[in-house]
Amino acid sequence: MLDVDSRFENKVIGEQNKGRVVGRLDIRFCNQKHRTQLAYLYQDQPLRALFPTDPAVDNLAVWINMAGGVVGGDHHYINVECGKDAAAMVTGQAAEKIYRSSGEIAQLAQSVTVAPGSWLEWLPQGTILFDGCRLRRINRFNVSPGGRLLVGEIITFGRTAMGEKLRSGLVRDDWRLYRNGKIHWADCLHIDNDMHRIFQTSAGFYNSRAMGLCLYAADDASKYLDDARQILLEQRGKPNETYSGASALNRLLLVRWLARDPAQLRVHFGTFWAKFRSIVSDNKATLPSLWHI
Repeated sequence: MLDVDSRFENKVIGEQNKGRVVGRLDIRFCNQKHRTQLAYLYQDQPLRALFPTDPAVDNLAVWINMAGGVVGGDHHYINVECGKDAAAMVTGQAAEKIYRSSGEIAQLAQSVTVAPGSWLEWLPQGTILFDGCRLRRINRFNVSPGGRLLVGEIITFGRTAMGEKLRSGLVRDDWRLYRNGKIHWADCLHIDNDMHRIFQTSAGFYNSRAMGLCLYAADDASKYLDDARQILLEQRGKPNETYSGASALNRLLLVRWLARDPAQLRVHFGTFWAKFRSIVSDNKATLPSLWHI
């Protein structure tokens, strides 16, 4: 999941000029007779969604990129809505791969809407940035009062199993959180040119190979800051090269990780998610079967 055969990558690069791929996936959950149900589904190749039965998670949706990755010029649009009093989890089948581009920019847009009384988890499998990739991604989350959203991302810089580092290309990852349509929090990762210096300096990524982000948006988010920090403290029990921290704003809790070992970050991220979801909700302290750590 963390790598791809270089010969396959070369084939993908050679096919980039054959035409732009535009994929779309729309999922809407609703509450009917006190049960969450799928209310609407639209999928356009290469994006697909499956709804497997999982003993650990109710109402699980798994989105799949049938193309196996994203190349320069691709446009993907994912829209998820969780209706009033509904509860669901959305995750990916595997880490999304952003291949080296011959020049065009891949454009990804992800939009999530959380209605009053609803609970939605957007659990990432992660994103792997190949050296030379060109990516612009916009993540928009609109949480209504009374709604709760747990969302995250793991980004790996280069194919670590092959010793690859992210040296060139473009990465712009915009995050926007709205409450009742008004901007509540914004964050932007922008890496372009001079990447070697950015990854080397202590004020940059400090030789990290991966980063993680977990965001909990809810009316009661701030009161769980001590719980989040306690989980992170437990993860620091053994010597490691993973750095983490948690902070809270009004109706918002934010956790970040930096790691030199992406596999270790994945373990820490998954452990945190499982424990934290059980603290802030009635869910079990576990993850879906396909999310291995």
